[in-house]
Amino acid sequence: MLVVCAGCSFRLPGAGGVAPVDAAAPVDSVDAPDGDARAFDPAADCPSTYTVALPSTMVGSRYRVIDTAVLAWDGFAACDADSTTIVHPMSIGSMTELTELAAAVTSAVQTRFYIGGVQDPTATTPGTQWINFDGTQLLDGAWYTPEAEPNDLDDGDETDHEQQLLIIDKTLQYLHDAVGNTVYGTICECDGTATSATARAFVDADPNHP
Repeated sequence: MLVVCAGCSFRLPGAGGVAPVDAAAPVDSVDAPDGDARAFDPAADCPSTYTVALPSTMVGSRYRVIDTAVLAWDGFAACDADSTTIVHPMSIGSMTELTELAAAVTSAVQTRFYIGGVQDPTATTPGTQWINFDGTQLLDGAWYTPEAEPNDLDDGDETDHEQQLLIIDKTLQYLHDAVGNTVYGTICECDGTATSATARAFVDADPNHP
C-alpha cells in the first residue's frame, strides 16, 4: 500500500523537528473546518474509503481500517492524507465504541492496529497523561489488565518512554501501549474533527520517533 503524507506534521523516518506545544490551548481544543456552516454529516462528508460505521457512533463518525502493516508514523500520515481537517487516527470515546471496533476488525488480516492515543512524553508513570488524537482524555478503564497494560514495554519504568502510542489487539481485548517502530495496521476516524495540536506535538516528541 502506498502511503502519502500531505500537509501533515507527523515526521516520517529521517525527518527532523518537533512541533511546538501551545501551552495556552486546552487539551480538547481543535479547529473546526472552515467555511462549513451546516452540521457535519459523515455519510456525505467523509472520504469514500471510510466505509466502517459502528452502531454507537453512526450519527457522527465513519472509520477506515488500513489493513496493511506499517510504522505508526506512516499510518498516521495515511490518515492525514485523507484530510487534515475532518480526519484523525481513531479516538476511543466509550467502552461501547471500543467493543464495537474490536468486532468490526475480526476478519482483518492484521492482528494489531494503531489507533489515536498518545502519552505526554513528560509523563513519569505508564498510566498517566494519555490523550486521544482528537484532544480528549483517554478512557482510564479501557486498558488490557491481564498484562498490566499500560506497562511501558513490560517493565513499568516510564523513565525511558519505550511505549508512547496506543494499539488494539483483536485477540486481546482493550488497549495496549506500544512502540511506533513496529509495523501494524492503522484505523482512521472521520468525524469532522482534526488531530489536536497537542497530540501532534506529543507524537513528534516521542523519543522512539525516527
